[in-house]
Amino acid sequence: METKKEETKKEEGRVRKYKLLLDRESITGVRLEETRGKYVYLTYKKDNQYYVQLNDKIYGPYDYFDFITFSIDSSKYGWRYKKDDKWYVQVNDKIYGPYDDYVYGVIFSPDGSKYGWYYIKDNKYYIQLNDKIYGPYDYGPYDYFYDITFSPDGSKYGWKYIKDNKYYIQLNDKIYGPYDNIYGVIFSPDSSKLFSPDSSKYGWSYRENNKYYVQINDKIYGPYDKVDFTFTKDNKAIIAYILGDEIVIEEIE
Repeated sequence: METKKEETKKEEGRVRKYKLLLDRESITGVRLEETRGKYVYLTYKKDNQYYVQLNDKIYGPYDYFDFITFSIDSSKYGWRYKKDDKWYVQVNDKIYGPYDDYVYGVIFSPDGSKYGWYYIKDNKYYIQLNDKIYGPYDYGPYDYFYDITFSPDGSKYGWKYIKDNKYYIQLNDKIYGPYDNIYGVIFSPDSSKLFSPDSSKYGWSYRENNKYYVQINDKIYGPYDKVDFTFTKDNKAIIAYILGDEIVIEEIE
């Protein structure tokens, strides 16, 4: 049988309360960190300035603020903001910037060890990954950069970009390409399809001279007329391709 003291302690663990740090009338929104519910944040707008309260801390004022991003393990949080016509990024209590041009949102590796964003400077793309900067990459009607992706264990990271109508993949500090096009890779913070669940493999399919290939780590399979691939939940690499009048499914790694 639980004592009154034990019941009180359990109740205190289930309920957390934080004082509003600005007046209630200026609140514009409330959001809860979705993975663990460790953080709640409120946005305020007062005298045409933005503020954000994260649990019991207040940040601001800002000329612009949109939302906070959290790592899956809740160890990191970050946001971008604008102040005096300059852009900044804050990760936990560390501030990066200023940046003259637009900054694109903050993303985290699943384990919170790595974080990054990209920004434009002098009509070039740059990537900031923790304290390291990659670039410049061309910025123009036929040049493009795709989001940073992290492996599940945070040890690998990569992105896709287009330069002079050719496709490239950068994986950590190594560049692959050029290719006519790249397929079978989804660049997103949850590392969908670029990395195997245990982070031991990475891969994509690509087109070169009207033939299709699959690259798994540093090994290339092909050519094929058409091909697709996936990583299974048990970390196998499976490809599907057309051979004559048959569709073939093959485990290659």
